[in-house]
Amino acid sequence: MKNILLLHPPLLFYKVRIYNLLYHELMKRGYKLHVWTTHIQEGSDPISFPVIDKAMTIKNFVSIVRGMEISIQINTLSKEANIIAFYCFSICYAKMMKMRSIYYGHGLDLSKRNNTLKISIQNLFHLGFNRLLLYSYDQCKYMWKIHNDKIYIAKNTLILGGYRKLEKIAKTNIKNKYGICEKYIVLFSGRISERKNFHIFLKMFEKYFADSTKIGFVVVGPGMKQEHSYTVSKYHNFHYLGPVYDKPRINDIFHMSDVFCVPGSLGLGIVEAMYWGLPVLTMDVIHGPEAMYIRNGYNGFILENMHEIAKMIFYLFVNPALLSVLGTNARSTVLNEAGIERMFSGFYEVLSSLS
Repeated sequence: MKNILLLHPPLLFYKVRIYNLLYHELMKRGYKLHVWTTHIQEGSDPISFPVIDKAMTIKNFVSIVRGMEISIQINTLSKEANIIAFYCFSICYAKMMKMRSIYYGHGLDLSKRNNTLKISIQNLFHLGFNRLLLYSYDQCKYMWKIHNDKIYIAKNTLILGGYRKLEKIAKTNIKNKYGICEKYIVLFSGRISERKNFHIFLKMFEKYFADSTKIGFVVVGPGMKQEHSYTVSKYHNFHYLGPVYDKPRINDIFHMSDVFCVPGSLGLGIVEAMYWGLPVLTMDVIHGPEAMYIRNGYNGFILENMHEIAKMIFYLFVNPALLSVLGTNARSTVLNEAGIERMFSGFYEVLSSLS
């Protein structure tokens, strides 16, 4: 049995679900996954994989690697400045001890893609790894060619479920549970942050939908500012449900919705939305690697501004046949391209290549 050390600060609830399953799948293949994290998000599922509960220090790293006979480390680079030195040491130590190392993540910060110096520094950092396991092929565009032979892909996704249980339940019944009466629902899900352009979402609502009796806006996620809370509380058809991590409630909310709309940067919300058959509407900004799943006009639309998004929302709700086709295509995309086994196959391949 080969011991793998996964350095992953912090660990969000959806990653706990993924690593629970990955741990058991890797065990079948002769690998034991140990996760060293600085924090585990409150409310996460019970953990089935071994967790290292120690401070991320150089001394502890050396002790763990030696004591547990780690043969492969998987390293996810953190932007937390206080542990950058720790990460650099972990890579250098791995090379010195001839321990195999894998970088796992986005690869490059594409928001800095026009900054030649920063892209070069990130590429230099990747020279220290034996393999690079990236979320999507799109991340390869700004990689140096010297990395090509060591790049593997583990398509970023989620562990999804509940569709068959809920698909026969009328959306109206679910809406009643949350005090929602509008016929059509536009859903915004995710952290309410500047990069997601929530201010544009809210401005679009006030300009085009505030007086609607048939179209409701639902927002799920942490980070609602006080001034925004005051604004949305004035409208009968704007529903802020707060942060939701409970899987049954998440399923409820996505199932009762009709369109998924985040004007700003999108990530794994794309996968969740498409799984539930929701067309994705967004703007042409820098998105996460999950944007690879969007096919403009097939399962969603990437539009120029809030006016085009609003126009498309109205158009879809008066053309239910088109809305249905887009939703069917969205679900098909996720089932065919974003299954959890697609992600795990990347792990199997990269680990096998190091054997």
